[in-house]
Amino acid sequence: MEINVDTVLSGATLLGLAALFWRMTRDLRDASERHSQDMRDMSERHSRDMRELAGRVSRLEGLLEGLLHRNSAPKAPGE
Repeated sequence: MEINVDTVLSGATLLGLAALFWRMTRDLRDASERHSQDMRDMSERHSRDMRELAGRVSRLEGLLEGLLHRNSAPKAPGE
């Protein structure tokens, strides 16, 4: 039985390229999944921060309304 070195090398090269392609696609898929998770995490943090900010704005509005009401109330003589 004769072994054709060119055929063996071509087969090995194709197997090597297939393995490289598989690894690259796996790495890209993993990176894409990590990126998607990072985007979801960032979106959740943003939503939480915006809710917190809205709460702070609401409290400030309440304080300002209280101050305006107190300052605009008619004063009794001698105050």
